[in-house]
Amino acid sequence: MSSWSEEIVKGIFEGGVNTTTLVLLNVILLLLFLPIFALLYLTLKAGFAYGHVIVFLLLAIGLLVSINWFVYELGLNKPGAPEGDQQKDTATNVSDPAVATNHAKSN
Repeated sequence: MSSWSEEIVKGIFEGGVNTTTLVLLNVILLLLFLPIFALLYLTLKAGFAYGHVIVFLLLAIGLLVSINWFVYELGLNKPGAPEGDQQKDTATNVSDPAVATNHAKSN
């Protein structure tokens, strides 16, 4: 079994997002919350205005959610062929292009 660094490098040359890259990205984004929460705690303790820290926290949450939503919606982390290869022919409702071509010729 290859290591996580090999999986990430391998993911550069393949289509989509492999699971290792997505997990690493989520871990890095979750680690981003540590300094944000520390800054929020320190500003609350010192009694400063902390509106900008809350906005920064909301932006980080939005970034984490939007990246995962985008990968989920596009199906980039699914193994197998690219999405374009598996699209159905809408006229014949057939997945295989050869069958769709034969069906179109017979009609």
